Amino acid sequence: MNNVNSSFIILYTLAVSAVLGLTACQCDQSKLFNKTRVLEKYGPESAPQSVIIGTPPAKPEIVLQLDGNDHFSGNDGCNSIGGVYTLGGNCQIKFDLIQTTMMMCQDTLMQQAKAITDLIREVATYEVSDTELKLLTPAKGVLMYRKK
Repeated sequence: MNNVNSSFIILYTLAVSAVLGLTACQCDQSKLFNKTRVLEKYGPESAPQSVIIGTPPAKPEIVLQLDGNDHFSGNDGCNSIGGVYTLGGNCQIKFDLIQTTMMMCQDTLMQQAKAITDLIREVATYEVSDTELKLLTPAKGVLMYRKK
């Protein structure tokens, strides 16, 4: 009976350690910086939609870059966007002082650009790997980027 209990405790400890290790990898701040990320999907986490790419003056890709010095830049598909970000523990991130240019694009692109910028304003946490970045809002919104 002692061997069974000991085996269970060891397996349980290994399982918890593995889960905690995976969680820690998703918050590796060093993977956030100086990488250009291309937005692939955005919207509700349960049903994100693919981005629409329009004709000029629309941007050819919707990108985001965090510089490692609390500043971010990129575009929302129509306008250039930038500002500052703050990182916290437990994968927390907050975007602030967001500024955009005021270009006019097709109506559908303007609506998409507004939705993307609105989501960025609400982002509270992130998940990051070598190839992907997810920005998540408390209301279950998501921006899904891939490494360029």
